[in-house]
Amino acid sequence: IFLSVVILYSVVTITYQIGFSNEFRGGLKALDTVVDAIFALDILVSFNTAVVDVNGNLISDRGQVAYIYGTGWFPIDFVSTVPIEQILVLSSGGGAENAFMMRSVKLVRAVRLVRLIKIARMIKMSGFFDKMEENMGLHPAVLRVTKLFVIMGFFAHLFACLLYSI
Repeated sequence: IFLSVVILYSVVTITYQIGFSNEFRGGLKALDTVVDAIFALDILVSFNTAVVDVNGNLISDRGQVAYIYGTGWFPIDFVSTVPIEQILVLSSGGGAENAFMMRSVKLVRAVRLVRLIKIARMIKMSGFFDKMEENMGLHPAVLRVTKLFVIMGFFAHLFACLLYSI
């Protein structure tokens, strides 16, 4: 659940930063750095977490787990976690002539949007919403409407940032 919240925060802030060409400063910049560190830690944890194959067998061999993760989510996680724009700023001296290149590099961070698929898969596999219905005594329709409003709010944010950027 914690990682899902971090991914949602990241997706919202990345779309805002790309859409409004706005860089965070101060506390938000520090929070963004912490989020990147959490994603880097997630990469390390993912290399050391057993997985279930299509037959329902638990695979705990580190070599097989590393192969499965390395050929699956690792490239996406790596590209979206490495602070490419900071590395380029340090290597190029941060000149104004690199502004277009920096904007293009920021679009690479939009790869984090793909992590939404990871959240959906985790939630579906864990039966999170089913457990929430049982524990909170919510009517299934209330939960469905709440999910619908959250999804609509997210897409409204995404399209507003895209429209402003255009």
